[in-house]
Amino acid sequence: MEKSEKKLRDIEIENGEIIGIEYLEEKSPELQGIRLGTVPERCCVRVKLRPTKESDILVELWMPLSGWNGNFLGTGNGGFAGRIDELALINGISRGYAVANTDLGSSLNPDDLIGKQERWKDFGYRATHLMTLVSKKLIKAFYFKEPRYAYFMGGSTGGQQALMEAQRYPEDYDGIIAIAPA
Repeated sequence: MEKSEKKLRDIEIENGEIIGIEYLEEKSPELQGIRLGTVPERCCVRVKLRPTKESDILVELWMPLSGWNGNFLGTGNGGFAGRIDELALINGISRGYAVANTDLGSSLNPDDLIGKQERWKDFGYRATHLMTLVSKKLIKAFYFKEPRYAYFMGGSTGGQQALMEAQRYPEDYDGIIAIAPA
């Protein structure tokens, strides 16, 4: 793992930086008293992206330390985003994917985007595309090979993210699931 972590730290990220690399133990999280299954040991990489002066995009990538299925799963958000959707990450990594999510460069308060044209672009399409590019680069550095297939799945705002990926960046994913696009 030390070799992989060094390789991750050495990666140059255009208009961004790795702000954290953490190795997390296996856990069985609960949500409102319901067990969510087992989340395997993983490497969690947090990246801050600033493609414009207004931008402030957070990306989180989880990579299983064992049992990786060889594929990448990009995941979407709901509502105004503004945070990393941990349930989406849990769902993906529990199935063996290297999985990523982004806060879309927004906040939980949609009023924070008023008058900020570049942040609207981040929210609308740029953050998801950049999350995908950075995640694939990090996956290749960590596992020493590219993902075999890349998929995207999201509902509501995540469905909108899925459609924007399909329309603007069809080369990013081999398969896309858009659920109830908003």
